Amino acid sequence: MPELNSAETRNSRHAHSASEVSIMSSQDDVREDPAGRRVLYILGCGIAGAIFANATIFSYFVLFYVSG
Repeated sequence: MPELNSAETRNSRHAHSASEVSIMSSQDDVREDPAGRRVLYILGCGIAGAIFANATIFSYFVLFYVSG
């Protein structure tokens, strides 16, 4: 059985990692937003809806409970 020294072991580990495929992306693919601008519209409508709902509930309590 042949004996392996630490240098041969290190070289065999590096040889395995050198055969792995690297992933490359073009600049156009990196700049492109995969979800588009739909996420901004959904977040904007959700925030506007939450503000509107809170304003409606607040005005209900102001009009009916404070006045009466």
